[in-house]
Amino acid sequence: MATNEEWVQLVDADNRPIGGTLRSEMRSKALRYRASYIFIFNCKGELFVQQRAHSKDKYPGWFDLAAGGVLREGEDYLSNAVREVEEETGITDLNITGEAFTTFHTYEAGGVVHLKTTFWYPMSHQGNLTPGTPQSVEGITDVTWLKPPFNEGVLSRTFGSIQTVLDELA
Repeated sequence: MATNEEWVQLVDADNRPIGGTLRSEMRSKALRYRASYIFIFNCKGELFVQQRAHSKDKYPGWFDLAAGGVLREGEDYLSNAVREVEEETGITDLNITGEAFTTFHTYEAGGVVHLKTTFWYPMSHQGNLTPGTPQSVEGITDVTWLKPPFNEGVLSRTFGSIQTVLDELA
């Protein structure tokens, strides 16, 4: 077991906290958890895009059109989203540009289908020339700013549900 492994928030079928566990146990047992994500736009209307490392346990080499991740035990959604963005991108000084909204989607893990609740936050970063920094320790190998709509090379290696959320923001 890794010594730097995160303790994450577990939830019941109604998204109520029921305690915590190590991330590896949450993954291996396909336990329910909370997540939050941020879409980061600059003043040019470009979206911050990250490429996942080919060594990631989930969706290696894919593009993340949002930054974020799993909540730590006791952490609220917004704090998690901001922390994850800073850890994954090195970008700070974000401004919320709209209401947070929730999506629900299913995923299969360990032969069990789960319903995942995700909170999304649209935010802006005024430093339009800030390149961001790929955080290899977070499993990010490349970062860039892209103007929607995205080409097929990006869309074929990203989550369709995220594209749907982006369409709603447009």
